[in-house]
Amino acid sequence: MKKIWSNKGMVLPSVIIIGAIVIMAGTVLLSMGVLDVKSGNFFERNTQAYMNARSAGEVLIKQVVSGGFDLSSGVGNTYASDINGDGVDDVNLEISKVTGGYLITSVGTHEDVDEEVQIFYASEITEEDSIIPETALFSFTSIDLSNNIKVVGDIGTSQPYVDEENPIDIDENIYYYDEKGKLVNVDDTKDNVHYEMDFDPLVLKTVDQIFDADTTVWTSSLPGVFGAEDEITLVDGVLTVTGDVTINLTSDVELVVKSFISNQGSDFNISGDAALKIYIEEEMKISGKVNMDATLDHSDLEIYYNGSGAVSDGDIEILGNKGGELCSYFQFLKDTSPEAISTKSEFSGVLVSPYTGGITINGQKSDYDQNLIYAPYATLTGGTGSAEYDGSIIVGKIDISGNFIVVYRSFEGGIELPGVTIPGEEVYTDYHWQK
Repeated sequence: MKKIWSNKGMVLPSVIIIGAIVIMAGTVLLSMGVLDVKSGNFFERNTQAYMNARSAGEVLIKQVVSGGFDLSSGVGNTYASDINGDGVDDVNLEISKVTGGYLITSVGTHEDVDEEVQIFYASEITEEDSIIPETALFSFTSIDLSNNIKVVGDIGTSQPYVDEENPIDIDENIYYYDEKGKLVNVDDTKDNVHYEMDFDPLVLKTVDQIFDADTTVWTSSLPGVFGAEDEITLVDGVLTVTGDVTINLTSDVELVVKSFISNQGSDFNISGDAALKIYIEEEMKISGKVNMDATLDHSDLEIYYNGSGAVSDGDIEILGNKGGELCSYFQFLKDTSPEAISTKSEFSGVLVSPYTGGITINGQKSDYDQNLIYAPYATLTGGTGSAEYDGSIIVGKIDISGNFIVVYRSFEGGIELPGVTIPGEEVYTDYHWQK
């Protein structure tokens, strides 16, 4: 019999191979489907976590813009929130201070997936050049007033009313004038006595911050600056005024001198839109009138004293009733004693001192309305005779017993303190997302 060949013997292997291929393809497709599901779920959780973080950041931004949240007070703190109400924190916010502003880090969580976004919020400190004193007397620590003292205006302190170390002791014989001009005992009402004022000592600038070596002038005279060859000279570091002279400054002039002397009978006034700034190394003796013209503008003349001599040493003869008259911004740069300050028109304007001792007030009231004594580390020990001071006195401590009258004058628009660092308000300017 003839044998006939057939392909039936090849069918089974082919079926097996094709079946295997189908199974493998199905497995791959099934695996890919599972991966797609897992990837989709992860993407969903990732997106939700990111949205939690982003939403929390946006809420905080709105609060900052509206003024409802102060970033500076939140530095170093962590804020957690439960968005879903299930007791699990979905968001954590952290605030840190960085150069030029603040960095807000918001971490959102959803089903064990974390996502982080960062927001940089820029800020700047506004520059201030003046303060507005609001009290006749202000003490950074204790107040002790006794005997025949009268206060026209408010009494302030940054200390609470009850403080064993810094007590407030105002004798029942102390009086102030109320809004209607009536003399009222301070114990009858506390309306004009403030015991918890937010008022920190300002920072007195150093010598290097005020003057540079390049400002030193060692010329024989100053005709180019003042146009007055004979009436005012600067010889061997001694600035001397011998006659009547008025200078009109269009730009600030800075002088570093050993001494500033105003002879009796002289009348030296500064006018214009700029200031004369004098840095004195050794002594100041004012026997004539300096800047006492009709305008009485203390900001025209800035005097900085860096010597070691005090009023009692005779190196400063304007503050102790020596016959001269001065209207200026006057600042001690060292812990040197102003001691006795005469205000019978001898000195008008602003006195700033880092002195840690006692300061007394002599003489009658000044004719100048914006008088300010700012000595945040000194003790005001009162006055002699029937001393009266018009303006505001800010000191570290008040301990007055005797006859003394202080009359507050309004400081509308503030009063400049060019030798003092005055921190301004922090302003948030702009923000952007980091991620």
